[in-house]
This record gives sequence, C-alpha cells and structure tokens, in this order.
Amino acid sequence: MKDIKIKLKNAGKFIVLKMIRLYQLAISPYKGGKYCSFIPTCSQYAIEAIEMYGVFLGGWLALKRILRCNPFNKNAYGFDPVPVGRYGKRKKQ
Repeated sequence: MKDIKIKLKNAGKFIVLKMIRLYQLAISPYKGGKYCSFIPTCSQYAIEAIEMYGVFLGGWLALKRILRCNPFNKNAYGFDPVPVGRYGKRKKQ
C-alpha cells in the first residue's frame, strides 16, 4: 500500500513538471517580449521548487513567486532563487 502512495505521489509530480515544461516549450517562446524580470524565470523557479519541496509546497512557492512577478511590483527583478532549507528538509531526489 505504501508503494502505491509513493508511485501516485511521484506520478503527480511528474505530470505537473511535464505541464510546466510543455508551457516552456510551446507557449512561452511565442509570448513575445520579456515577461519575467526574475532570474530564474517563474516557470524554471516552479520546476526547481517542486523538485525540491514536492507538488504542494513547491507549487505554493511557485504561486507566490508568480503573484510577485508583475509590472506593479517595483521589487520584481533580479536574482530570486528557491529558498533552500527554509521550509524544512528537501525532498529526496
């Protein structure tokens, strides 16, 4: 039973990461202009956060980042990596 839960959890993570990657390859290049003023981009940040912390916490961090990335936020620029160790232990790779 535990193996099934782990497989389902990994499947969810796999699907979410593939959806973000699909966005990076199929949609993002055609948006035109520079939409993300952060480094790494919001989609790359989401991938790193989900790989580090899992779908729920990593997804929450990504959502917070996306909400900060807008033209009305005067501090929305520059290097802004995923916080390491701030939210407990990292997920095992």
